[in-house]
Amino acid sequence: VASGSELLLNSSNSYDSMIVDDKFIQEYIKAPLQSIIEYYPQEISGIESSLNEFFAKNNCLGMNLPKVFLHHEFNPWNILAENNGNLILLDFEDSKSLGLPLLDLYNYFLISYRIAFVGETMESNARSFDEKSKRACIVLKVYNDFSKKYCEKFNISELLKDFLFIVYTIDAITFFISDKRKEINYAKSWLPMLKALSVSNCFENFINKEID
Repeated sequence: VASGSELLLNSSNSYDSMIVDDKFIQEYIKAPLQSIIEYYPQEISGIESSLNEFFAKNNCLGMNLPKVFLHHEFNPWNILAENNGNLILLDFEDSKSLGLPLLDLYNYFLISYRIAFVGETMESNARSFDEKSKRACIVLKVYNDFSKKYCEKFNISELLKDFLFIVYTIDAITFFISDKRKEINYAKSWLPMLKALSVSNCFENFINKEID
């Protein structure tokens, strides 16, 4: 986890910036959310009111966001480690040279958490609940330490962390239900993240709730 985090920090160079405005919210939140609602109307009933609650409490309009390189599938299995310690990043099929910050970070740590806690292999499935919780807590600790460095580098506020977790969650789900992927059942497993959107520290609270 730490090595992948270092690669993400070192490979994310700011090129430009954008302003969070009504057009941004329409493009990255409201429009893609409608496609999710069409697939899962019952599973995410009330999500729009939760988002309205978030925006009522947290006014993100006018805030500045840096544009960074976005891998878009920044997962542990897309990173190879050479014997000399160098890290090699694979699979740039869906990357963007000018993407949104934090999306790769959330994806990397969420997938790392799922590997550590939920289980992606026979070995991980066989671990005890206590061992899974211990591993998940380590992932969360590394995330907290690393996300602080990341946000300092790109001058991202705590408020924007939660805002971008909303963007990430919606982006991830629409990515899997797109015509290109059509992984409808897998996308459904990501829906619980939408229920964590109206509270502060969305990502941390989502992980802690899962561990508890």
